[in-house]
Amino acid sequence: MTSAEPPSGASAIREGILTGLVGAAALALWFLIVDVLAGRPFHTPAALGAGLFRGVRAAEAAAMPEGAPALVAGYTVFHALVFVAAGVILSHVVAMVEHEPAIILLAGFALFVFFEFSYFVFALVFVQRVLAEISWPALLVGNAVAAFSMGGFLYSRHPRLHFKLQLKLDA
Repeated sequence: MTSAEPPSGASAIREGILTGLVGAAALALWFLIVDVLAGRPFHTPAALGAGLFRGVRAAEAAAMPEGAPALVAGYTVFHALVFVAAGVILSHVVAMVEHEPAIILLAGFALFVFFEFSYFVFALVFVQRVLAEISWPALLVGNAVAAFSMGGFLYSRHPRLHFKLQLKLDA
């Protein structure tokens, strides 16, 4: 496969898995930095894990929950799987846009709506339980860090995409 050919089949899935892992790692690193600066390393994944797996509310998650290493590990696996699924979707959409650049606005809007809706539902169902422990600004910046990391990774793997989009827009 050359860089001018869109990925298909297994290579698109492979690229999507890598894209998802890049986003998951970027977000995990962001929260590690936030937690370390607050003097509570791994607090965010432990609190999110407590909310996800135990239904723990914010008041109960104020201190590191019992079994925090297992909660961090479990949440990290869940987090990675969600991002891998998102990465596979993004990889396929980029392949479609690379093949037919005219759909960029529609594809971009559809992805934005899909991912923001998914994130909103996730936040309401799981994060709201521990929101007193995790700030919305940190969540929103983390979401942007992950999105830009994934987008940058895909853009670096599809250098001709910019050229194709520019040609289509100029026409």
